[in-house]
Amino acid sequence: MNETDIDITVSKKYLVNETTYILGEIGEMIKKINTFKDLSIPNHPLYEQYFDDIMNNAACISRRISDMRSIVIDKRNPILENVLIDTSDFMGVLMEDVLSETRKRECVITRYFACMTIKYCYNKSLKQTGAMIHKHHATVLSGIKSIKNLYYTKDHEYYYVINNYVDYMQAHGYDMRMFIKQLKS
Repeated sequence: MNETDIDITVSKKYLVNETTYILGEIGEMIKKINTFKDLSIPNHPLYEQYFDDIMNNAACISRRISDMRSIVIDKRNPILENVLIDTSDFMGVLMEDVLSETRKRECVITRYFACMTIKYCYNKSLKQTGAMIHKHHATVLSGIKSIKNLYYTKDHEYYYVINNYVDYMQAHGYDMRMFIKQLKS
């Protein structure tokens, strides 16, 4: 393999889930197309509704396939890969969701944990950390502040999660001393 070849890995669970979803959407689209053929008279009352449904299904499938293409982890960056695997496993979130644009709370918190781990366990700058997860350095800083705030306010939902996360990552070989120091500063 030469340097121009991209060696990527994607979670098998993610691929299975996305492929199953896309196949289901294609099946629904085929049913609608078959029904649409019977309604192919433009004046039929359901004509526009079925046409819109088919177009929405096609757009959804296209979006999902595009997401599958864009959410890959380059094995040439083992730091990111390892941190994302361990962090997403701990939080029960798909690794691909952490790198996606989703704003679901559990994905955002997982992303912030990953940022903080990369920054403090591997001594990376905000800019380097942001580049790894395809986010601006200000997003990384904001995420770190958010985790600290959750810890300081002893947010019922996340205070214990943060402590358990530190224990989990230490058990997986991460040196979390700087992480803990920054968390408590």
